Amino acid sequence: MWEKIKLLLDRYPAQKTVALEMLKRGFSIGENGGIYCNGVEISDSKFARTIGVDRRAVTAAEKTILSNAELKKIFSKFKATLDLSDVAIENNLGVVELRGTNSAKVPGILFRITKEISESGISIRQIIADDTGIVSDPKIVVITDQRISGEVLTRLKNIQGISEVVIK
Repeated sequence: MWEKIKLLLDRYPAQKTVALEMLKRGFSIGENGGIYCNGVEISDSKFARTIGVDRRAVTAAEKTILSNAELKKIFSKFKATLDLSDVAIENNLGVVELRGTNSAKVPGILFRITKEISESGISIRQIIADDTGIVSDPKIVVITDQRISGEVLTRLKNIQGISEVVIK
């Protein structure tokens, strides 16, 4: 998907930056323009400042997306998702971050991660996996009901496609 978006916006580097940030954050485009986070409108100028582009680039990106049926179809359906990892410790949850080269391209990697964790008797609350087509250093973050033992961490590290396991 990102390759298709890049191709359509290649002539407009600032607009491409806007589109990538919208994609990463799950921000959508409104029917008549505007950037939204799950139905809440985001100010063009505040979004521009946050991502380091001129406000006009945000406005232009909105117009470009709306004028292209394929881009409009993609960007009109994005949704942002809750990420519990930053509040997990305060809530006695476990957080483990798994990194690997193109781990999303290894078939069954999520199955093996969840299998190792569930077999240890720990419930998984949330999994967030980066898209290797968008993020250059992809990771999988697993939030669990409790901290994961060293034995389980070792088993996770031995999964094909996982090069690093970090406890948060």
